[in-house]
Order: sequence, then structure tokens, then C-alpha cells
Amino acid sequence: MHTSRLLQRCIPEFGNAAFNLFMEATNTCGDEGEIEYCIQTGVSSQKSCELCYPDEHSARFLTDFHSQDEPTWWQSETMLEGIQYPSQVNLTLNLEGRTLELHSPDAVHSCVLRATDPAEAAAWFNTLHSALAALTTAALHEAARAIPDLRHIGWLLRRPKFENNLSSSDSSEELDRWNSVFAAVTDSEFRLYESAPWSGEAWRTPAEAYALIATRLVGSGRRAELPEFSIRCATAEGVITHRLRAETHRDLAAWAKSLVNGGHASAVTQRELVCRCAWKGRPAQLVIHYENGFTLLEAGTGCRTLWRYGFDRLKNSSDDGHRALYLDFGDENNIELDLEGNPKPIVFILHNFLSAKIHRLGLYA
Repeated sequence: MHTSRLLQRCIPEFGNAAFNLFMEATNTCGDEGEIEYCIQTGVSSQKSCELCYPDEHSARFLTDFHSQDEPTWWQSETMLEGIQYPSQVNLTLNLEGRTLELHSPDAVHSCVLRATDPAEAAAWFNTLHSALAALTTAALHEAARAIPDLRHIGWLLRRPKFENNLSSSDSSEELDRWNSVFAAVTDSEFRLYESAPWSGEAWRTPAEAYALIATRLVGSGRRAELPEFSIRCATAEGVITHRLRAETHRDLAAWAKSLVNGGHASAVTQRELVCRCAWKGRPAQLVIHYENGFTLLEAGTGCRTLWRYGFDRLKNSSDDGHRALYLDFGDENNIELDLEGNPKPIVFILHNFLSAKIHRLGLYA
């Protein structure tokens, strides 16, 4: 035991975290019966072929006790061109809930710790998570000195984002991969950083930033038992969907609360949205006011009012995803507006206006 107050480097005893655990392989030589496999020698066209038999090279030999006297190994079918071969082989190791993964704040280093059983792993996770939550709260207060409108920070896991329902990754493996990302919610933006910011300048220069007033929280994923959620961010180019995962359901609730409250606060602060449009071929200006609803003004210096409706008259709204916005005020007052650009930011802002007004009235679950 170290009695000094100086920092000490702790190196735990190394062990085989995979020993005797179940390993799954998508392809194993001999699984489907006796089969020939060939090994290409060097860069020549010569090859050496033998037979492998069922259970001779099972995936369980990847995690068994290694013996020099009786060597065992896993082997896939041959990958040699011209012979039956799989285009891809995946190996999956199930660590049975006994591991914890730690990442450094700069997202460069990581380590995996293995407990003796799931209960011990859960105890370590809860202890570490509580300590990190306290440190994150302290870091938030410290960072708020440089960024006064900072409201919530922390690490999330993110899958490749979708832009207009198209993935940013072409690989099916990448689509299922979770990557760490540092996130922050300010009074007006949802920000993503490649690593934890260390300076005021770093806080002010996120890798990605999205206006909360044009952002929507859309759910907690297909598997409700996991703390997963998605947010949709409307931009001039279209909608970007982020699929995210928090560490715990309590963390998920905190992120959801900060995002929803931030969107409502942004709506109350902005109060009015003005944009160019065309109605029945006539240039016009659409004004959406947080209190007064919809007003369409004739383009030009006179700004003559063409029509006006309160939010209570709105029955339905939709868009074509390209440039048209449809507003249904009932009594056959179906209005189509050409927004001369992507309508999604306008639609998302409209929805946040409505959500904020409903929240203000206490009409929420």
C-alpha cells in the first residue's frame, strides 16, 4: 500500500479476459461437413490442400487453454480465389456483462476492465459512474465561466448519422458501430465535439452544431430497455438524424429534458420567424409569431396583409421535403406555400412553437 500522497501508476495483473468464453464465428471450416481447404504458398500459384472435418477447428478453440503439445485453432474456409470462400468472416466474443470500457477525455486512449462476475462489474460501473457524474457537474460549472449559456454536457455513444434518410456510412458494419462523442446543450444549440473541450476556444468551436429551435427529440429507439434516443435536426440541406445512447436511463432522461426545455426556451426567445415565399404565384412574406400565429404579407414596401390565422385554427401541417409547405386551417382553407428552399427548418420551428405553447399551458403528459 502506498502511503505517499503522490500519484502512483497502478498496473493490474494481466489475465486472459476471453478464457473459456463463448466465441461465435460466421464461418468455420468443416461446419457443413468434410471440406477441402487450400493454403496459397508465397506469391506463386502453387497451393497446398488438405481436408478439414466437423468440429476440428471450432471457434471454441479460440478461447480454450493453449497447449504446445496438443495445439488447437479455429479456421475458416479457404479464402483462395477459385475455391469456395466467404466474402467476410465475423468473430464475436460475448464477455457476459463482466467488462467495463473506459475512454480518455481526448478520445485517444481506452482500456477494457473485466470483473469476476456481472455483479462485481455492475458495482464498479455504478461507483465509477457516480464519481464521473460528480466530476461532470463540476466541469459544467467551470466551463460555464467561459460559455455562460452552457446547460448540459457529457459523453454519448453515436451511430453514423442519417442525412435525408441516407446513412453517412456505406458499410453495414459501420451502421451498427457505436462511437464515443462529447455533447453539450446550450441555450440555443446542440453541440458535438470529437473530444472533451479543454479551453474556452475549444468550447466555442464544436465539430457540429445544430439550432435547438429546429431540433426534435423523436424517441428512445426500438429497444426500450436500452437508454437510446434519436434527435432530428433540420438544416437548409435537409434533416440530419442522430442515433444516440446514454450510459443509464437517468442520463437519458437528463438529456431529453435539456433538449426539450432548450427547444422550448429557444422558441420563447425567438418569438417570430420571417421567411420569403410565394403564394398562388405571388411573392410574399410568411410571418409565424409565437403568440399571434400566421400572417402572410404581400412582398414590397406596402406589406399588405393577405391573410392571418391564429394557431387555434391550424388543423394540420405538412411538406413535400423539397420546397412546399402545406397548412390546413379548416373550412377548405388549405394553403400551399412555395418556400423557395427546403421547408424542414420552418416545419421544425413551427412544431417547437406549438410544443412550447402546449407545455406552457400544462397540456403534457
